[in-house]
Amino acid sequence: MIREVPGRMPRVHPDTWVDPQAAVIGDVTIGHRAVVHACTIMSNCRIGIGAVVLNGAVVEEGAPVGAGALVPPGKIVPAGWLVMGVPAKPVRKMDAEELEDILRNAREYVALWRRDYGPNKMGA
Repeated sequence: MIREVPGRMPRVHPDTWVDPQAAVIGDVTIGHRAVVHACTIMSNCRIGIGAVVLNGAVVEEGAPVGAGALVPPGKIVPAGWLVMGVPAKPVRKMDAEELEDILRNAREYVALWRRDYGPNKMGA
């Protein structure tokens, strides 16, 4: 389930696979070639290129998952912590400036998507 919260819709790259049982909520960006199984991804998260989040994992608010990371089944990624690696492990706590940068990048990602794939490009 990809769910909008007031004014905040998840952004999912077209090359990404999201399980129908996944809960992707709010201001989330999921990069290309990512695989999101039956897990929960909270608002203000970025799932990196080629990352895999497995069943029962929870990515708490503001926790970025690095490119190519593998979040194991049932793993809880703590709010505000960057995780990387296989298996994904907390690397460091993100500061306020970095979290704002994630939101800025997400807005730019959406603008590029609209430019390249948006409603005016569909069926062209």
